[in-house]
Amino acid sequence: MSSGAKVVSHIIKEVTPGVTPTGAWDTLRLTGNALTPTVNTAVSDEITDSRISQGSVATSTDIGGDLTAEFSFGSFDQLLEAAFYGAWTGNVLSVGDTRNTFSIAKGYSDVGVYSVFKGAHVSTFALDIPSDGKVTATFNMACLDYADSDTPIVVSPNAPTTTPFLSNNNVGTISIDGESLEGVACVSAMTISLDNSLQAQRC
Repeated sequence: MSSGAKVVSHIIKEVTPGVTPTGAWDTLRLTGNALTPTVNTAVSDEITDSRISQGSVATSTDIGGDLTAEFSFGSFDQLLEAAFYGAWTGNVLSVGDTRNTFSIAKGYSDVGVYSVFKGAHVSTFALDIPSDGKVTATFNMACLDYADSDTPIVVSPNAPTTTPFLSNNNVGTISIDGESLEGVACVSAMTISLDNSLQAQRC
């Protein structure tokens, strides 16, 4: 069993969805990485003269899970682009129709177990700003494929960002349609959520 302190996560942007490119990997700053393959099964309904179940068969595999983090400046820009299907322009990110996918490497370095999840899309995104506490982000990922390895997949990745994690006190002016809410409304807490409504297509 691996220690949670020894789980390392790295990310690289793909050019072709599902194909891991060569190049430098970035180190993700996460509080949790739940990426895993989940095998779906169907149980037999066959009637027999035995009380013993006829078992089940694998029907499909769903690959995905949540990446959770304490939000910090500049640490999740590429995942935010993927969530919004957009691109940063002058520190502004708008909803678009640009598909961004990643390969995400997950390693349990103390027990020598490594996986790479390919064609990772941001299915849903949530940013939670509490009335008192840390700002947290959750990226739910849907992936096209994965592979396991007993050797490290990522060698010499880029160092993680060092910007401090944010709290509710770091939230500045909130604007709606370009108009500031200062003196108009009091916002004590806020959750921003986005659902790209991704669906698995069985081929």
